[in-house]
Amino acid sequence: MNSFTWIATIMSMVLGLGVARLLTDFINAVRARRATRIDWVPLTWAFCIFLTQIQFWWAFGQLADSKPVWDFVNFLGLVTMVVLLFAAAAQLLPSSDSEREGELRQFFAERGRWALVTLSVYFVLTWIGNVTLFDTRILSVATALHLIMIALPMLVFASKSAQVQQGATALAVPFYVFDLVAASEPSLYNLLD
Repeated sequence: MNSFTWIATIMSMVLGLGVARLLTDFINAVRARRATRIDWVPLTWAFCIFLTQIQFWWAFGQLADSKPVWDFVNFLGLVTMVVLLFAAAAQLLPSSDSEREGELRQFFAERGRWALVTLSVYFVLTWIGNVTLFDTRILSVATALHLIMIALPMLVFASKSAQVQQGATALAVPFYVFDLVAASEPSLYNLLD
């Protein structure tokens, strides 16, 4: 078994746990809609985190071809990124009945918004990884996209204004969708450069 195979196994396990956690919390939030007032902002960020998890899973599969030799530093970076995605998924939505009492907006304002800080840190590491592992130029469309994907969650986290949070959340969706599509077709970045 080469090093990439066992690294991929560990990454897939943690990513799978994060996807399962996010989907379970999302379904439970929707199920509790009679007892809990639903808010689209945290549910939209759940969608964005889900897209990011899928995008990472896909991009990780492409690493086998681009990086034949792995060292501990690269492994540690990947583990950190996967753990950040899991933490973002675990923090965003309420996971227990007691946490789901009241409004989803209130839970998000008090605890769930910290998932967005975690998501932004993930994208900082992604940017660093793209520059070091994939030789992405520091100033490129991919870099600009990641800077936006760092800034928008931080704007929602830092803002107390519901309108700013809603606007930044709505603005984020096309960037996260584009990032997912570009992962399957990297030449999209080249067309924009």
